[in-house]
Amino acid sequence: MDNLRESADTFESVLVDKIGQRHKDLDHWQEVKAQANHEEEMVLVDIGEMELALNVLRRLTGRPIKSKDLGSADFLRYRGQTIAQSALDIMNERDGKSGIKDIVDILIKSGKIKSNRRVAYSTVLKILSRDKRVVRIERGIYGAATRGYADQPS
Repeated sequence: MDNLRESADTFESVLVDKIGQRHKDLDHWQEVKAQANHEEEMVLVDIGEMELALNVLRRLTGRPIKSKDLGSADFLRYRGQTIAQSALDIMNERDGKSGIKDIVDILIKSGKIKSNRRVAYSTVLKILSRDKRVVRIERGIYGAATRGYADQPS
């Protein structure tokens, strides 16, 4: 009986040690993941700033802007505004309406919101659904109320 108890105690001690080591491993990888997320955000901000500088240079020299999806987006302006105001500006640049996905992509590239798309999408959706200046046109598409768009039922 004593041998069984000793074996159980030894086994418990080994398991406790292994669990402690795995917690240390988990802490390490969570820290690495947080650093990688931070680095990704910084790289996205850098890319956005360089694309903005390139577009300004092209505009000053009279050459066409080659940005395929962002056009003349003013990233620095978006950073200084609320998400709702930035979304309205994006909509107004696109004939008064825009998809949530497009708004989220531009706000992420401008560095206004973090690069976690799922969280960013739900944040923008929540903000737009509460803002009286914005109306839902159809699923995933919102428009500026000042441009004559009417709210559609869900």
